[in-house]
Amino acid sequence: MSGGEIDAGNAGFVSVQLFVSPAQTWALDKNYDPLVMFPTADISDLSVKSIADHWSLFVRWGEHKTEFVYRGIFAERFARLAEESLRQASLAALPAKRQRAAKA
Repeated sequence: MSGGEIDAGNAGFVSVQLFVSPAQTWALDKNYDPLVMFPTADISDLSVKSIADHWSLFVRWGEHKTEFVYRGIFAERFARLAEESLRQASLAALPAKRQRAAKA
């Protein structure tokens, strides 16, 4: 699914595709190189916001966070679809996360 764009530092904004599973989420560039990876079960906050001329999806996990930027006529729709996919996957990961916590 479209992950919009992320700020890749000196390279500027780079388009990414999101690959979401209950275990892991990857944001891959056009060459399928991972730019952002995180355990889906560790997501602690998701929010979608309108900012100036674009929509942003903010994802927080552990001590980390990233922003996915969506532009264009369907920007809000794509940001909300990505948010919903991440929510569903993180909910599916909850039983595994609870099992790991119980063993610790």
